[in-house]
Amino acid sequence: MPARELLETNSSLMAAYPSWRPRRKAPATTGVRINGVVSSFGNPLVQLHRTSLFRDLSASQCREISGAGRERTFCQDESIIVEGDAMRSVSLVTAGHAKTVRHSAVGKLMILHVLGPGDVLDGLGHGPGSTHSAGAYAVEHCRILSWDIAEFESLSQRFPALLRNSVRLLTQRMRSLEGRVHEFATERVPQRLARVLLRLIAESGSSLASAPVELSCEELAQMAGTTLFTVSRLLCEWAAQGIIRPERSAILFENLAGLIAVAMQDTGREDMRREDSR
Repeated sequence: MPARELLETNSSLMAAYPSWRPRRKAPATTGVRINGVVSSFGNPLVQLHRTSLFRDLSASQCREISGAGRERTFCQDESIIVEGDAMRSVSLVTAGHAKTVRHSAVGKLMILHVLGPGDVLDGLGHGPGSTHSAGAYAVEHCRILSWDIAEFESLSQRFPALLRNSVRLLTQRMRSLEGRVHEFATERVPQRLARVLLRLIAESGSSLASAPVELSCEELAQMAGTTLFTVSRLLCEWAAQGIIRPERSAILFENLAGLIAVAMQDTGREDMRREDSR
């Protein structure tokens, strides 16, 4: 069964991915990209009407709104947003991928989201005087379209569909973070890592050769809230079980149902207390 159908038939998994939207039927094998090329729209600004933020807007309205923004290019690992800085703009990924991160008081980093073309980095629902609660970095060479917050507010008042889409995206982001908090509170590392991978598959559209982001084992650890050693150990175990097939440039999924089974395993509190790799 293709990845899309497997995920859609598991209602509890789908509840954890509020931004999931069924896409065209995907090939049977799926992967998470580790080293790859930029994934982008053929012509990013022309294709904006396909994004969730521009849903139900006409082509002319999309052109007007995009024309009020400014597009910038960022190199791999370059800082896009600095955590704690004043929020001055609404930012949308138009090509490539970026990650939003947050640091603990002792400097430990956690990846909150990996975002691709059409995803909003930050700025929705905020006014002057707000600050960024998370930072953002380019996962690969990417382009970001930004609007001044006051300008975006004006556009939202002129185009009600833009305001509705902004509220919808904020609600989806909140539900996604609620799901992550629940995972950290109730699930062990294997389940969390499996769900991270499934989330990446769902958000990428399930490509045959790879999902469209670069992710190292360290970054997977930062998303799952665990250590590099634990991620490496689990990937080796899953490879031995035939669930994944690691390659130099990608992690291929040969048994997606097996990965879903790991993610769906019931975890008792007693087992969680014994987990030594949280």
